[in-house]
Amino acid sequence: MWHKIKSFADKLMGQKLSGADLEDDDFKLSAVALMVHAARIDGFYSVEEALIMRTQIKKYFGITDVEAAELVKDADKAEHEAIDLYKFTKSLNDQLDNDGRKEIVKLLWAIVLADNEITPFEDNLIWRVSELLGVSTKDRIALKEQVKNYNGKL
Repeated sequence: MWHKIKSFADKLMGQKLSGADLEDDDFKLSAVALMVHAARIDGFYSVEEALIMRTQIKKYFGITDVEAAELVKDADKAEHEAIDLYKFTKSLNDQLDNDGRKEIVKLLWAIVLADNEITPFEDNLIWRVSELLGVSTKDRIALKEQVKNYNGKL
């Protein structure tokens, strides 16, 4: 209860929050749309990628399997209709602090590394998203290594 009150007070005071503190549907849709894009950018949507994405969505947002499935469905539609990544990254930048933005990059690495292979398309996507989110090259590479050390899991 206290956590929700603090989160609401932080929003009123204009402080940017970490992703776990947010309940905004636009925020969730933006984050998951980037995950869906990362999972599909290499032309192969593996079972491992789907499992890691679903697990991380449930963990990150504190939602059920049914809610996660619905969110992925909505995000898939939004990602398919989007003309670029800016719409999604702008929403995340508006609401996240630096740690929250790095967490998004970390989630993307976990999905990309699910099959233990990074294609040039995947690497380029995470580079572009990181740039749009203001995550430094140093942090992007450190996050990749951190996820690799946990075998693609967070």
